Amino acid sequence: MSRHNPYGVLAGNHDVDHKSSDYAQFTKWFGEDRFKDKPYYGESYKNNRGHYDLISANGNDYIMLYMGWGVLDEDIQWMSDVLKEYPNRKAILNFHEYLLVSGNRSPLGNRIYNQLVIPNKNVIAVLSGHYHDSETLTACANNKRRLSYVGGILKNWENETLLTEEEIDSYTQ
Repeated sequence: MSRHNPYGVLAGNHDVDHKSSDYAQFTKWFGEDRFKDKPYYGESYKNNRGHYDLISANGNDYIMLYMGWGVLDEDIQWMSDVLKEYPNRKAILNFHEYLLVSGNRSPLGNRIYNQLVIPNKNVIAVLSGHYHDSETLTACANNKRRLSYVGGILKNWENETLLTEEEIDSYTQ
């Protein structure tokens, strides 16, 4: 993204050692140090294994909440605490895994839905990736629409091949 556009990243299973959940390479490039001076950056969790951004646009206040691969109970608890801290911001949750190729939530997606989406009325969307397909699932909870979308990935960050901020910005225009 350009230096003026807020953006966040999260790790997928190809960005970390998915068997041991070793985030060393991911945090080398995308850890808290990369973002901590950005005006929109809220807080890091485990050196950007998770984090959140606070963004305001067109009179709306948002919290973008991110959690990378290998979501644990303690990670869900941290996200729940963050959402409770910002109940008046529209929340968009970002994960590597949430929906299956079938368009149904994965077992992890069901845990996230039950423990984060349903109890937090400010959650308006859940974004994810992981699978090589795009699916949309709309569900109602708390009398509000919840949109869950699996989108394509911008870049596979394997082998330390990184895009410059200008190259990333060109994808978003």
